[in-house]
Amino acid sequence: MKTHSNQPTIFKTFFRLVAYMYSKNRFKVLMMFLSILLTVAVEIYFANIIGTLIDQYIMPMLEGNSNDFRQIIIFLIFSAMILGFGVLLTFITTRLGAVISQNTLVNLRMDLFSHMQDLPISYFDSHDKGMIMGLYTNDLDTLVDVISVSIPQSFSMIVNIISVFIVMLTKNLVLSLFVVGYIIIVLVITRVLSKRSSFYFRKMQGQLGKYTGFVEESMYSAKVIKVFSHEKRTLDDFYNLSEDMRKSGFNATRISNIYMPLFMNIGNLLYVIIVCFGINMIIGRAPNLTLGVLVTFMQLVKAFTGPFAQVSQHLNSIIRGTAGANRIWNFFDTKIEEDEGKTELFYSDKNKKYFWKSQIRKPFLTEVEGKIEFKNVSFSYNGKDRVLKNINIVMEPGVKLAIVGSTGSGKTTITNLLNRFYDIDEGVIEIDGIDIRTIKKSSLRSAISLVLQDTHLFSGTIGENIKFGKLDARDDDIKNAAKVACADDFILNLKDDYNTYISGTESSLSQGERQLLNIARAYIASQPILVMDEATSSVDSMSEYKIQKAIDSLTEKKTVLMIAHRLSTIENADKILVLEKGEIIEEGTSSELLLKKGRYYQLYTGQAELD
Repeated sequence: MKTHSNQPTIFKTFFRLVAYMYSKNRFKVLMMFLSILLTVAVEIYFANIIGTLIDQYIMPMLEGNSNDFRQIIIFLIFSAMILGFGVLLTFITTRLGAVISQNTLVNLRMDLFSHMQDLPISYFDSHDKGMIMGLYTNDLDTLVDVISVSIPQSFSMIVNIISVFIVMLTKNLVLSLFVVGYIIIVLVITRVLSKRSSFYFRKMQGQLGKYTGFVEESMYSAKVIKVFSHEKRTLDDFYNLSEDMRKSGFNATRISNIYMPLFMNIGNLLYVIIVCFGINMIIGRAPNLTLGVLVTFMQLVKAFTGPFAQVSQHLNSIIRGTAGANRIWNFFDTKIEEDEGKTELFYSDKNKKYFWKSQIRKPFLTEVEGKIEFKNVSFSYNGKDRVLKNINIVMEPGVKLAIVGSTGSGKTTITNLLNRFYDIDEGVIEIDGIDIRTIKKSSLRSAISLVLQDTHLFSGTIGENIKFGKLDARDDDIKNAAKVACADDFILNLKDDYNTYISGTESSLSQGERQLLNIARAYIASQPILVMDEATSSVDSMSEYKIQKAIDSLTEKKTVLMIAHRLSTIENADKILVLEKGEIIEEGTSSELLLKKGRYYQLYTGQAELD
């Protein structure tokens, strides 16, 4: 099937998981594998017990050559002790498997989140959030049984098969050839069925990510769904997703459920064939084959085929787990955000100022002023259609620069490029004469306060949300920031004022109140550059007035870039740029642009729409 050819094999994914597990739990994994080796040794010893009893004790007694029951009792007591030790080893293996699985899952979660933090914004813009959430929930959950049970059993199976087969060869070479035939049949069946089953499990895991995303989106969009009376349509869409998952799950389990009965029946058939052939060899006086040896060999056959049956019981979880692991490895293999910057931002407590510190060729130290220049900047998201075309902008320190334009004109793209969420195709962007590509991204973003149209708050207290802008801020700093942002009044009317707990999707706060908290967070960060990306677009006129007042307090002595949705918020801007189809077509103050009666005039008077 061609659908499988571009996918890593189940074995490759499985072994990568084993390698990861070992790298995080070296000592515990080695102890578990040592315990498994000893357990296999006990199983081989157990397989020899009955044969030894028959040939060395029972047959001599039947032939009248011995009547010493004490040797039998001593042998059985010793064997019981060995078997007891085997039980203890099984307990240790199981316990270690549980500890290792939980440690591995914790490490995977931490590494996943750490890797996610290093991914570029473009990844989140182009990937479904439900799929990403599925990595932390569904995909990690599928690994629990694989790590705690399937991996130890697989290792035990490999050790058991090799060890037992070697012992079989020492017992009887001819009978061992039947076992070789069994191995060949099992490997062929496993290859065919696992390839088909893993395809459907991978498909089901991908659908599970869409399913999670759909449920999450439906919860957040509950009001919109009810307003438009689309409950029936939403339910139909949910049914279709569920039905697709059911079909994939049915096909996956239908194929994988064949394993256990198939392997058990093939194993039973092998057992019968060897018994019949072995008895015939004994009757024919085959050399070195006694009844005890045949009984031992049959016990070894059980020990040999047993692991195949055990693994077949867990094959569903193994294939599902490797499908989940494959998605996790693909996520880990996603290229992280590159950062070759050598210039860093640091704050001098002595001077109470920010400085650029560079180690590029000739080290230099310069005060951050905040002058921003876009020089002949062009950019496209897809490499074809240019969103910005030969843009030239100069933002002086202490100057409010506003950009207006219709939806899709490229306004927000400018903020994305300034923060290096995306890199330009042509031209250069400089801050204080320094190419931003030579500035460490963390330092660049630390120099810029960004207030977005979408008000992003976190689950926690009001004070903690404001403090997010400066983690070492004191309570007085938090309250002062709230006052400057005109948020103090509504905060003090809350039940626990600054200690009031809110969730990230808090609905008891108005859009305006949430935006004031964002502005307070930007103020407390005290960065030299401020970017306001349509910060008042979703609020009422009273909230807009408060936000505008807060912005005026926030923008003193800063370089300010305002992306405008409401023209009333930028009337007092020092300079306004009109952007259309990625090009600057007008610039000047509000009054100057109105006199020109061009595009800005049309937008201002309602003759043209911003949306």
